[in-house]
Amino acid sequence: MVAAVPESARRSGGRFDALDAAGLALVTSALLVLLSYGATWGWTSPATFLTSAAALMVLAGWVVTDLTSFAVGFSLFASSIVHPQLLERPQSVGGFGLSLIGAGVVTMPPGVILDRDRAARNAATRG
Repeated sequence: MVAAVPESARRSGGRFDALDAAGLALVTSALLVLLSYGATWGWTSPATFLTSAAALMVLAGWVVTDLTSFAVGFSLFASSIVHPQLLERPQSVGGFGLSLIGAGVVTMPPGVILDRDRAARNAATRG
């Protein structure tokens, strides 16, 4: 890939957020350890509780430091799950009763709009 894609002359000014990356890595690692060893340690053992508490404390700190992007990311993820379910649910139980294709057509415009905006930004910056 390095040979095929030339280096860009423009720099965006973005930065790597090491604190958030470390927080995410710690939370993910603690949860994986908890799920891997919870049954072996016993779900009510002190090791399980300490690992759970550590994961929750780091997660709370991570969410507080980066609440905006967490909220936006969560809402985008949730909408990609909830909207199709609501659109495909039968009308008799409060849904819209659409087929899979119909739900896809309804949920497609926001994705197209987001992709259009990204394409416009790329065209403006790269020419």
